Amino acid sequence: MNIIQNAISQQRVKKVNTYEKHHINPNSLGGSNNKDNLVLLTFKEHFVCHHLLTKFTVNRDRSKMIFAFWSMSNKWGRKNTTYRITSNVYARLKEEVATLISKNNTGKSHPVTDETRKLISESKLGNKNPMHGKAAPNRGIMRPGVGGRKKGTAWSESERVSRLIQRSQPGYYDYLKNPQRGKKISESTKGRLGAANGKQWVNNGLVETYAYTCPPGYILGRLPRLQTNKQGMKWYNNGTVNRQFKDNLVEQGFIRGRISKKQ
Repeated sequence: MNIIQNAISQQRVKKVNTYEKHHINPNSLGGSNNKDNLVLLTFKEHFVCHHLLTKFTVNRDRSKMIFAFWSMSNKWGRKNTTYRITSNVYARLKEEVATLISKNNTGKSHPVTDETRKLISESKLGNKNPMHGKAAPNRGIMRPGVGGRKKGTAWSESERVSRLIQRSQPGYYDYLKNPQRGKKISESTKGRLGAANGKQWVNNGLVETYAYTCPPGYILGRLPRLQTNKQGMKWYNNGTVNRQFKDNLVEQGFIRGRISKKQ
């Protein structure tokens, strides 16, 4: 091809952010890593060559070139800002990749055997696990409130009523009574040490944390939580939903006490 011949004739030298190595005869088609099978191309030349390879090849070789071009197209969005794949090229390439994947997987089944599961499990045990001995990345980060709301955001009255009615429907908690569910949970946790095993709550009067040993300046225990908005509130129900009210603010139709949701 003229692009490759032109690059060879220029006797280019590798420089940072200038050229990329290109296999004249692609690796996946039997090409070697020998010097005489390599050429330095600009980013744009490299991209164009791989695009052309999808048009000059057929059958299985073409499939390989399509996947190679697809990989390059996705990589370039992160590494190269001097050249952009057009929307039309991307759309056609995406369609071809999807079609090839579909054909390759048609009629195939890929069951995971017990032996494979065991190998996967063993490959993640102890110091083989990349998180072994490391703290959780979200440790100390406050999680959002119910439903993904920012912590402290109150439910609207309509949301509260809707969910209370939903959870009060007959059969809502039936899945908790399934003996197979309880047995499965029990078997899966036998002999397993929890992440909090051996840890305890400590605080310094301002912040609290969970640790194996009490750091200097901390004492055992958690910070007190004063729920002033709950003081003086009692449970009431109207036969369908449970609500909390202060004695002088009880809505009509509610009586003292709670109704059980798990019957």
